[in-house]
Amino acid sequence: MRVLLLALILASAASAQTTPSGGLQDPYGASIEKLKSTEPMLRRQGAVELGEMRRPEAAPALIGLLGDSEPLVRSAVEEALGMLRANAAVPKISALLRKDPEARVRQGAAVALAYIGDPAAADALIEAFKDADPGVKFSAVRTVGVMRLNKALGALEDCLKDPDPQMRRACAAALGQLRSKDAVPALKAAVKDSDDGVRMEALRSLGAVGDPGSVSEVNSALSDKRLDVRLQAAESFARVGNSSGTAVALAALKDPDAANRQRAATILSLIGDAKTGLPALNAAFAAEKDGQTKVVIDFARVQVKARLGIKEGPAAEAVTEVHVSTAAAKSKARISTKKKAGKSPVTTAEVQTSTTTAKGKLPAKKKPVTRKKKPEPIKNPAPAPSGSTP
Repeated sequence: MRVLLLALILASAASAQTTPSGGLQDPYGASIEKLKSTEPMLRRQGAVELGEMRRPEAAPALIGLLGDSEPLVRSAVEEALGMLRANAAVPKISALLRKDPEARVRQGAAVALAYIGDPAAADALIEAFKDADPGVKFSAVRTVGVMRLNKALGALEDCLKDPDPQMRRACAAALGQLRSKDAVPALKAAVKDSDDGVRMEALRSLGAVGDPGSVSEVNSALSDKRLDVRLQAAESFARVGNSSGTAVALAALKDPDAANRQRAATILSLIGDAKTGLPALNAAFAAEKDGQTKVVIDFARVQVKARLGIKEGPAAEAVTEVHVSTAAAKSKARISTKKKAGKSPVTTAEVQTSTTTAKGKLPAKKKPVTRKKKPEPIKNPAPAPSGSTP
């Protein structure tokens, strides 16, 4: 025990920061000092630590290091400033996004701007859509979507014509995040894209926007050759209360892929009815072998019942019937046992009470029987007072 205690003390002493005079220095001050080091890795370490501390007062020192000669240091400083939500750093980070020679620094700038969320960075982000590095382009597009910059609507629509399907997917997703009806025409066109992923993202975004004018395009996707696209169309309809995708969801409940069965259950939780949706979910729940999928289906059943105001579903009624038959059998067995034992025959009232209980109703409360207590005998009677007559 003493050896362990000594080791802990030595480790603590070794890790403690000290000032030139030998006194202890606080972690914040130590990290600020690291920013001034001639060693790039120490400067980087200081920036990382300051970002993790979430100390806004560190922003000026970090902003001064955005011009560091080492790309790793500049990237770490961008990330730290993003964590600090340092709006004062937006002009310099935007400049790095535009002109830094290192792609990793430009990409880090786009990510940091997403954390800060200042619309003043819109122009730099839109320009980054044409960056030569795919990673920078993706990060800029995603940041625009997260920040919901409607100023980038035109640039995102042009991006849907990019030869890279991955880029078209990202742009379709970002258009959905804008929640702007002005994006609907471009998204409707993207529903017919040759890439499955682009079609799915366009359908998802149309569902997010919720424009009634896109019904025709979404409806046509219900007959897409790909099941995942059909399911996305059904979900997009379901999000706006349209039950046109019910047939697709019901069929997908029996799909071999568990992920598709889960999506189908989620869709039915939004649009399933008491006539077909709920019974289908009950049957799927009974037949499901995958544990996670069973949980999703059960949750969908709960949502449907809550939405329709159903207190007991068919599954619960089936369970009740089983309990009724079991209870009735037990009642008969008790009657038979009493007869064999020569006990008094069971009265009609007892049979009715047992049957009523088996059907799930509470038996009538019996009136409490009040029994008269026998007077306790007096063991040692007190002597009669003098002069009294016995």
